[in-house]
Amino acid sequence: VHRETFRHSTGVDIEMLPDACTDAQTMYEVFDLAYHALVQCQLHRLIRALDLHYHGDGWAIVRKSFEQRVPKEHPLRHAWYQASFDFKCFITMKLDGLYRDFLYLKLPNILFYKDEAEGVVFQSLAP
Repeated sequence: VHRETFRHSTGVDIEMLPDACTDAQTMYEVFDLAYHALVQCQLHRLIRALDLHYHGDGWAIVRKSFEQRVPKEHPLRHAWYQASFDFKCFITMKLDGLYRDFLYLKLPNILFYKDEAEGVVFQSLAP
């Protein structure tokens, strides 16, 4: 939760514990966490379960839907349409006994996955 934005949009100020994992200092942190929760953890699994991954059909549907709903200049589109993302290395973190510290690996953005032959093909946001 980005508390300043939450307070501005609802008129409610919420209290959080110090260093709470749900307390975001910037909207980019919110967008990054939403990408992780929605794209990596939910949509990716759904697209694979529906067998829409390898030919890229599922990701084309997600891109089309996202672009219809999020304006070109919105910060969310800029955040989610990066060429690559930092992915958390959960197994390595677990093996190293990390709890609040994270290890990341920069990987291509799955939203730009085309098909098995091309893989991830980044599309520039330039007009």
